[in-house]
Amino acid sequence: MKLYSDESRDLSRYSSLSALPKEMLLKILNNLDLTTLCRMSSVDKRFNGLTQDPLLYTRLNIRRVSAFITRKVFRCFTARCKYLRQLDLTGSNFDVNDFVNFLDNCGRNLTHLKLRDCNNVDLNPALHKISEICKNLKELNLCGCLSINNKGFSYLEKLESLERLNLCGTHIKAQQLCKILQKNQRMRELYPGIHADDAVLLELGKSCRDLEVIDLFERYLTPHGISALANCKNLLKVECTMYGVHCMESLVTRDSLFELFSSSQNLQEVHFNHGILTDHQLELLAQCKNLKKLSFNDVEFHTPDKFSVILEQCPKLQEVYLIFCIKNQLQVNQLVNQWKERYPHVSVYTYPM
Repeated sequence: MKLYSDESRDLSRYSSLSALPKEMLLKILNNLDLTTLCRMSSVDKRFNGLTQDPLLYTRLNIRRVSAFITRKVFRCFTARCKYLRQLDLTGSNFDVNDFVNFLDNCGRNLTHLKLRDCNNVDLNPALHKISEICKNLKELNLCGCLSINNKGFSYLEKLESLERLNLCGTHIKAQQLCKILQKNQRMRELYPGIHADDAVLLELGKSCRDLEVIDLFERYLTPHGISALANCKNLLKVECTMYGVHCMESLVTRDSLFELFSSSQNLQEVHFNHGILTDHQLELLAQCKNLKKLSFNDVEFHTPDKFSVILEQCPKLQEVYLIFCIKNQLQVNQLVNQWKERYPHVSVYTYPM
């Protein structure tokens, strides 16, 4: 015979939960997602009151939803979001006027804002509002936002606290980006996409010397700009997209890049996309004694065996990714097996296997 029915167990659990003090319940509720939090509001009067506490709404993730949903969120949560600090609208659709009104009421404490892939929205009015009231903004992700025009980007020049900025896949001009960097000298992570030419690197070397993360497109760089980036002594992570043309000009630029890497003694992570690497460039990379992670995507090596110089000379290396790099699958298997035997502390991943 059952001592308790399922229903009585549920009541017992509910009674135990509801008996907890307010502070403990708020800590529990703070770990719930937005949907679950809304459901908890219908449990009883006490939970309805608790779920409206503004301290539960310091972060909102509203990713990839329709304009209908975002309109409801903006209107229903405005009263609860007076302490909102992080807002993620990645891939969502919304009426820009609704968003501007929401920012007007809830945006003054924002430190992190992600608008990545909001392609169906004219974000220019939103950037205007952001520049006026989001004075504490540290992170702004506009990757893939093609609707932003020159005037829209000019509003970002009014911000002065940015530390992370993603502009990949936008139409920003290098001159505008330089003006933004001049005003935001605490920049630590910059994803400019193809817009990082020599002018941008010169500005980074002058104004943003605490830079830690950047992605670069070799096609738009020269040794002059690369040498300026050497002033950023705190570089931790670099993503570099090369191109396969093997002319003297590209070799000089690429050697300059690898000389930069070898002099960046704090560098921990480097990602390479496309291109051909010489033995000399691998030797320069091996001088980065603090490297922990290396990734090569569609990269060819003059001498694949020479890659072991990095495994030998980088004692902190933990992960290596070789994606579509060595065409001869038998050679790949032989090399990887040798490396795993000689350097068991390094995990080597290859694709395809």
